[in-house]
Amino acid sequence: MNAELTIDYLRQAFEHYNNLIFDGKLPVPKLKWSRAKTRLGQMACKRKMSWGRTKFYDFSISVSNYYKLTTEQIDDVLIHEMIHYSIAYTGLKDTSSHGIVFRGMMDKINRTFGRHITISVRTRNLQPRTAQQQRLSHISFRDERWQVFSLFRQSFCCK
Repeated sequence: MNAELTIDYLRQAFEHYNNLIFDGKLPVPKLKWSRAKTRLGQMACKRKMSWGRTKFYDFSISVSNYYKLTTEQIDDVLIHEMIHYSIAYTGLKDTSSHGIVFRGMMDKINRTFGRHITISVRTRNLQPRTAQQQRLSHISFRDERWQVFSLFRQSFCCK
């Protein structure tokens, strides 16, 4: 089953999992869809150093809508990014971006809520959402002039 890919869906899913998993403690960040092919999700924020401490602010979470994912897969990507957000927002220190704290939270969420959150996903095994994306993703280019011509031909000749 595929989710309707709207910002409203992301917001509702965020609020649902925020209440269910994070006790409603996370403010809603900027939520957006991306067209990324190499990553399924991203949590970004700005940081400011003051008095030797790092303060994180202006949080955003993006989820790629390039691939054909089920609602469960989209939600797992969102929760993965919410773990990053929770760690940064609460100021927890971790050993790396997917360190001990992250992995502990991920494992607990997977066990408690029956999720399938992972550290990474091989996008090579995923199908693009539309046939147009699939055709473009399999074209390899020799130089920039051929790339421009191929993209021009693809977008105007193929329906």
